[in-house]
Amino acid sequence: MPVKSICCSITIISCMLVFSLRASATVQERDLLIVEGARYYSDELPTLEEILPDTKLPDFRMLHTANYRGYRISWAVIHGQLYLIGVEGSIKKSSKKMLAGPEIFPELEFPMKITWFNGQVTLDGRDEDYEIVGEDLINTTSIRLHFVDGKVQKIEREKINKEKIAIDKGMALFEASEFKSDLSK
Repeated sequence: MPVKSICCSITIISCMLVFSLRASATVQERDLLIVEGARYYSDELPTLEEILPDTKLPDFRMLHTANYRGYRISWAVIHGQLYLIGVEGSIKKSSKKMLAGPEIFPELEFPMKITWFNGQVTLDGRDEDYEIVGEDLINTTSIRLHFVDGKVQKIEREKINKEKIAIDKGMALFEASEFKSDLSK
């Protein structure tokens, strides 16, 4: 087999492996955001690289398959203002398994007021905001925070119609089923 053909085969197999691994990757752990005393979770908040663009970050060690970043960030909205309230992580060169924010970043003070963040953040996480429909966990309340310069400008709360979700799910299953095709004959 010529060398060019072998290289081409290796490249194709490598690409197939990379894409198959991405498709089956574990959903990543979301950041904690405390709003009005309630705990929520979101994956739409800034990363440490975005929070500290001029800081050389330590070499973090993966915590588990759902946290390849090697750190967790905790946030709070206090009087309508976004704050970074904590960071904990595992650093490769440390003998301790987990380090708190001041141990990782002794030059920073927590809580840190975030005044540059603009965007919207969708919240997930409270038990009462979910319901089981069939075998699916359905988010029954959608909460979206809109930030300008780190301040909450608007909070959108939307109750999701569980009955409509169940009907839509049933219709989707019916449309994809062989039962529908049997009825049309």
